[in-house]
Amino acid sequence: MGTGLQRGPFFELHAPGFSLIAVDTGILKRIDERQRVWLEAALERSRGTSTMVILGHPFYAGGYDQWRTNPDFAAIRELLVKHDVPIVMAGDTHDFEYYRELHASNGVTRPMHHFVNGGGGAYLSIGTALDWPATPPVGDWAFYPSTDAVWTKLERETPNWKRPIWFWLKTAGGWPGSVEGLSGAFDFNRAPFFQSFMEIRVEGSARRIRLILHGVEGPLKWRDLQVGGSTVPPDRGPDDTVEFIVPMDGPP
Repeated sequence: MGTGLQRGPFFELHAPGFSLIAVDTGILKRIDERQRVWLEAALERSRGTSTMVILGHPFYAGGYDQWRTNPDFAAIRELLVKHDVPIVMAGDTHDFEYYRELHASNGVTRPMHHFVNGGGGAYLSIGTALDWPATPPVGDWAFYPSTDAVWTKLERETPNWKRPIWFWLKTAGGWPGSVEGLSGAFDFNRAPFFQSFMEIRVEGSARRIRLILHGVEGPLKWRDLQVGGSTVPPDRGPDDTVEFIVPMDGPP
């Protein structure tokens, strides 16, 4: 049986004011007809709540959109846009990334907050930090660890026998492959460690969802991230904890 066709779980949870929907996009970034029918129904059941959708793959990763040239994956995104889903989270890429996408729905411009929450283990994906594009697909973005942090770590810790790979990456970007494709070639078993995870708090009484980014030593600060646009709230500074606040829709 081809691994691309293996099945995984998909499910939905609904609570007052908040819904969680998990979608199995498999290896091929698509869903079958049975799951499509379920997903449309689950999104209808989530109307009137703030909905968070968990995917197997992110719509944005490494500073690029991952859906525009993939009709099956694009169809999933369009379904979430149609239902005004405010939060989408995925793993797959081994780091933390954030993208704020704006889209028009019923004449109203709404944000969709995209999180890559894949920094919990395995090797670090270095393509995001070391190969970030000059023009990302959205104006507001962030990623962890930063370019300087990853560069410094690899420059200092790459053993001599891997120096040719590091030189190849620095001078030719891993051509004819990619920077990201060489991620697994480097060792990351010495501090500083760049694992990360997100704490999600649904605070119904305050009508908000708080997404708090943690590193190995506790909550990360904005100075730990590389950011663009207006990602950092205007009342926050470099030494403040990284929190993404999403207002809750619907009645309390």
